[in-house]
Amino acid sequence: MLYVGLAKGYSRGLKIFRKQLNAYTIYLMMQGLSSFFYSTVWTLATIYRTQVAGLNPFQLILVGTCLEIFAFLFEIPTGIVADLYSRKLSMIIGFFVIGIGFIVEGTLPYFAAILLAQALWGIGYTFTSGADAAWIADEVGEEKVTAVFLHGSQVSQIGVLAGIGVSVLLANIGLGLPIVFGGAAFVALSVFLALAMPETGFQPTPKQDRNSWQAMADTFKAGVQSVRQQPALLMLLGVGFFYGLSSEGIDRLWEVHVLSFQLPAVPALSIATWFGLISGVTSVMSILVSQLLTKKANLHHSSVVGGLLVAINSALILSVTAFALAGNFNAAVGCYLATSLLRRTNDPLRSAWVNRNIPSSEVRATILSMAAQLDALGQVIGGPIIGLVAVRGNVSLAILASGVALLPVPALYALASRQRGGAFTRKRTYHDRY
Repeated sequence: MLYVGLAKGYSRGLKIFRKQLNAYTIYLMMQGLSSFFYSTVWTLATIYRTQVAGLNPFQLILVGTCLEIFAFLFEIPTGIVADLYSRKLSMIIGFFVIGIGFIVEGTLPYFAAILLAQALWGIGYTFTSGADAAWIADEVGEEKVTAVFLHGSQVSQIGVLAGIGVSVLLANIGLGLPIVFGGAAFVALSVFLALAMPETGFQPTPKQDRNSWQAMADTFKAGVQSVRQQPALLMLLGVGFFYGLSSEGIDRLWEVHVLSFQLPAVPALSIATWFGLISGVTSVMSILVSQLLTKKANLHHSSVVGGLLVAINSALILSVTAFALAGNFNAAVGCYLATSLLRRTNDPLRSAWVNRNIPSSEVRATILSMAAQLDALGQVIGGPIIGLVAVRGNVSLAILASGVALLPVPALYALASRQRGGAFTRKRTYHDRY
């Protein structure tokens, strides 16, 4: 009897708990918490890999390449699973696998173990990539999703800022501790989503139709057909490839580049604290700019969004180039802050534009996975090349090559914004905010 009573109480409590948390709230929590956990891991991961695991610049690039190879191989299959079965299930699996990968890396500071961790992380990431955006778009509707993405970006930036502080505190105890903490937290997040996350807007493929490779092939073909029919979407997906070519040099080597200069002599600040401060300033700036965009910009208007993306990416090329050519610590940090701010401002705008251009919910996660796969392909191709440039030349030259890889991006955004039938071309009279 006691067991039955406890079971009924648990079931009743779970129903009340779920009623208090709608899709919008869950999305913001998921964005904030996942960004918090990622930030705890990422902030000093390169410092851990160089100072504890002893990786050189080429090995750092290979770590990223391993991650992207697995992301490339698994993006489309996991995206199709999210379209056929469940966005919710896809995200639960993804966060759990990501967590296990981080725990492996933080406890085993060896090159081979870190590569294994990247494989797990890459597979887990593909389950979440596209599925979260597709899920919230289905739950709140396309009319509200742009504002939701921007609000999610703001919450994410707060999570990033909190994660930086926790990462620095834990790293002063042990450089591997932030990574282990982040991994355990992702496992806990997957359990939370299993209990609390609603899924009412998505209609899965009927059981009698889903148990075949043909269903997956049909979903993939429908996604490809949608992309072919929308030139603007095709160009925006191409942007992801050039981002991929560029990103490895910046993401994997910026700390190494900054460390090549003499750090200011402040005895109370460790290397971990210095990099935490740099990341913290970037996050605060990103929050302020995102808030300004949300309040001031007419984000339903094609010319506004297109102009913003062209301007942001043109400035990004200049900032990456200046970062590569910086001659001292202060100049390098200033240019990196500008680069990071521009990249973070670009991401939610690009995500919203791509989502609004997808014609059908049935292929949303598949198309978003295609975008992520093109990004991964760019990183797989560009990563080793930039790594070789860093080894044969120097890190500064490798980062400069990353800036050169971005040159086509502003032109692609400009062309996409002029395409008829592309994103934001329909007249809109609403001014909804979720």
